[in-house]
Amino acid sequence: MIETVRQRQQNAVDFKSCYENLCALQGCCPLSVVTANLGDETVDCNADRIPLQDWNPILNATRINKHLKVIALRSYWQEKVNTGQSEFVSGLTTCRKKTPPIRSKDVTYKLCRAIKDCLGVTEQLEVLILQNIPLRSRDLNYLSKGLSRNKTLKHLSFENCQIGDNGFEVISSAIRNCYSLQSLNLTGCCLTWRGAEMLANLIKVSMI
Repeated sequence: MIETVRQRQQNAVDFKSCYENLCALQGCCPLSVVTANLGDETVDCNADRIPLQDWNPILNATRINKHLKVIALRSYWQEKVNTGQSEFVSGLTTCRKKTPPIRSKDVTYKLCRAIKDCLGVTEQLEVLILQNIPLRSRDLNYLSKGLSRNKTLKHLSFENCQIGDNGFEVISSAIRNCYSLQSLNLTGCCLTWRGAEMLANLIKVSMI
């Protein structure tokens, strides 16, 4: 199906409609975990609950969107260091489950490419939260390209993403001139004294 100019423009400002249309084309149902907060121009969801086959409509709707205000994708998956087994922790209950697709390098790569595109075209995105998602070097490189072009973001969080000093170096270079940014969450990012020095230098030259 060939999109008209009007359809492309509508898809860029109406995430819900675009997402539902893409789901229909793929033959899958829109996920309530994705659509629950769209009335507030917000996608805030447990990414562990998104099956592999349902990621494409989400990513394709995200990459062109101009009007979302919040994108928050959270993973609660935890690896058991001692046994190599995995656990999913939800509240006080713990049960073994198959590793969710959001933990795979292919999905995180596609996710970061989509967010990169969104950061470049958005007119309203103020909050970007990636929580406990295993971001690899190429993921961060794509994110940094989007962050360096963005003029709207106010809060950025990589909580428990364990990006380390090298990952933070990539991100800090990208947001150095992002004057709209007001807060940055690096909790659980495995920064050492070198990362702390980079953060101190970033604070000196920015409004964070």
